[in-house]
Amino acid sequence: QKLLVGTAKFTWTTLWKTMISELAPQSPDGEYVRPAPQRGSGARWPANKPMVAGRYHVYVGNPCPWCHRVSITLALRGLEGAVGLTRLANDPERASRGGWCFDDSAPDPLVGAADLKAVYDAVTPGGAYEGRCTAPLLVD
Repeated sequence: QKLLVGTAKFTWTTLWKTMISELAPQSPDGEYVRPAPQRGSGARWPANKPMVAGRYHVYVGNPCPWCHRVSITLALRGLEGAVGLTRLANDPERASRGGWCFDDSAPDPLVGAADLKAVYDAVTPGGAYEGRCTAPLLVD
């Protein structure tokens, strides 16, 4: 019985640490560590890219607070019709990397991708994106 309890405790602890480490980057002490920006910093809307209805598309996932903020901003600014919006499903079993994929009821309208990794690959020159696949994602 002692062996069974020890094995169960070890398995649970290992699975918990694996699951938590997939959710957010952390230090060896378990503290959240914000990753460095992937593409520069201090982003500004470029003047040479005017807001044109139908030009931009954003991918958001409901469980993500950053995606939720983007959805609220689009609604408050009245941009829901001007900026295309696709809601992602959070299913790590179906997604190849990052956990974001498309529901059968709401497929990817731009490139027909199965998950967000495939969208990143499609919009990356050369078609092989190497970074983290995160949402929200704005595509021009």
